[in-house]
Amino acid sequence: MQAFQFAVALLLPPEEFDATVPLDALTLSRARELKRAFGVSIQAIVRAAHARGRINRSRYTSLFKQISARQWRLVEPDPVPVEQPRLWAEILAVHREEHGYGDAALASLGREAGSDLADLFPYNFRQLAGLRLVSSTRAGVADPDRARRTSS
Repeated sequence: MQAFQFAVALLLPPEEFDATVPLDALTLSRARELKRAFGVSIQAIVRAAHARGRINRSRYTSLFKQISARQWRLVEPDPVPVEQPRLWAEILAVHREEHGYGDAALASLGREAGSDLADLFPYNFRQLAGLRLVSSTRAGVADPDRARRTSS
């Protein structure tokens, strides 16, 4: 609940958001307009409007029933584009070109696994080669006696 309250305060500033939500008269079409304006989901808008006392419980329930009837619970109309960092590539270029850092060193600085950075930022990081699992098997059958001999 605290995470939701923090996100709402950050993404839907009370001064702006509350002034745009009509008291007990929020509609789905208005929520769609607000989605485009604020860049958050229709469901978050409805939930925030209720949490801030802009709509009552019955209006909140009615809007969520409409959302469900339209099958918008998982896929809403008007997708919010994923934001792309604007300075990230420049920051990486400075660290690579001026300071000589490679992907592994940058991952270490960020305290992240290189593979995680490659997953998150595929255009900025190469998938780092991982460790290979080496076992003591012969034709796919493990040798339990060897494991005992090497551990003693």
